[in-house]
Amino acid sequence: MMGPSPEITISQGLSWKNTLKERHRELVGLRDANSSTRTRRWGETKDDVTS
Repeated sequence: MMGPSPEITISQGLSWKNTLKERHRELVGLRDANSSTRTRRWGETKDDVTS
């Protein structure tokens, strides 16, 4: 069983919320930038593709 949770103030909680929201926005941007520049098709090679 886990021990008691550390107590934080509302101000600290709101600060963490803003920090996490900003970090999430950064990570989504990195994901989107990476996905638009690199597309992988797992399990396919040039020889597998038929015209």
